[in-house]
Amino acid sequence: MPSRYSHRQMIVHWLTAFCLVAIIALAWVMINAKEDAPFTDSLYDWHGSFGIVVLGLTALRIVWRFIDRAPPLPSNLAPWERALAATTFGLFYVLLLWMPITGYTAAAAAGYSLKFFNLVTIAPLVPRSDKLNSLMNTLHFVYGQWAVYTLIVLHAAGVVFNVVVKRNGIVNRMLPAQVNEAAATGEPARRI
Repeated sequence: MPSRYSHRQMIVHWLTAFCLVAIIALAWVMINAKEDAPFTDSLYDWHGSFGIVVLGLTALRIVWRFIDRAPPLPSNLAPWERALAATTFGLFYVLLLWMPITGYTAAAAAGYSLKFFNLVTIAPLVPRSDKLNSLMNTLHFVYGQWAVYTLIVLHAAGVVFNVVVKRNGIVNRMLPAQVNEAAATGEPARRI
């Protein structure tokens, strides 16, 4: 079994990470913007568009995990580290499905369409409902966003712990080989 993720898995991982950064940045701007700001609708559309991309990438990742298995964790990880890693990744997958679904459903239940990157309009696929909108907003904004922040912090802390404290090379599993080779030799990484 390979010791590193495949290039496809790496691409999907880093695309998802990019989308999450964009989603969070857009969310903070749109929530803090003046209510009548002329760009607010566009911010919501871009936020939702990146969310739909994350939904698709996550579905692809889940299916792809059955075809292209993840490399095994290093044998020197403690049982608690293995359990925490498995729990964090499992919860990440749940949230990467949960957040786009609850966000889209909240908007659709309020009667809003989504202009997917200003290319295609996705009409509301659920009936207008204040009750459903309120429930989905609570699940998305109150519970979901804080769960996402918590998991991002846990994931980043795990990366820092494994790079700085344990120095076990586990992070190299998700980096291109050229980056790993350059780190080992001290040379600058080649362009990919």
